[in-house]
Amino acid sequence: MLKSLAETVHMIDPRLDLSLSPIPIRARFHGVIYNAERFPGGLQTSGLEGGANCQQYAYELRRHFGFVELWEDRNHTPGVRSDAVS
Repeated sequence: MLKSLAETVHMIDPRLDLSLSPIPIRARFHGVIYNAERFPGGLQTSGLEGGANCQQYAYELRRHFGFVELWEDRNHTPGVRSDAVS
């Protein structure tokens, strides 16, 4: 039986082995399941419990390392001039 996109999906890929990262990543980030319904700003979305979509996972990882919210970051995220966008 095929799962719907809204259902939790487990993805196993050896390229995603966090133990191979050049920076130490805490165990709470290992084995997080993909869940499309758990996105930033979504109802009852907080942290990584119950899985996360890629954005929620990235935001939690950034918070762990002390980065501010992505859109507020001016030190590590360069801005784009509005006249540079066509």
